[in-house]
Amino acid sequence: MNPVIVPVLTVLAGVAVRAIAYAELLARLRWQERRRRTLTELARALPPGCQLHEVGADGSRLHLETAHTADPTERSST
Repeated sequence: MNPVIVPVLTVLAGVAVRAIAYAELLARLRWQERRRRTLTELARALPPGCQLHEVGADGSRLHLETAHTADPTERSST
C-alpha cells in the first residue's frame, strides 16, 4: 500500500465520524425546538390554571402549569 493512502483514509474516516456526529446534533436540536414550539402552543391553548403531568416511556417527566389570572375581586387594593 502506498504510504500516503493510510493517512488519507484515516483523515477521511475521522471526517466521516465528525459529519455523522454533527448531523445527529442538528437532528436533536431540531427535535427539541419542535417540541418546545409544540409545548408553547399547547400552553397557550390551555385555560388559565390548568396543569398537565406526563411521564414518558423512557421515564422522563413533564409538568406544565399555566398561569393563574387574577380576578378583579382577587386583586388587592393598595
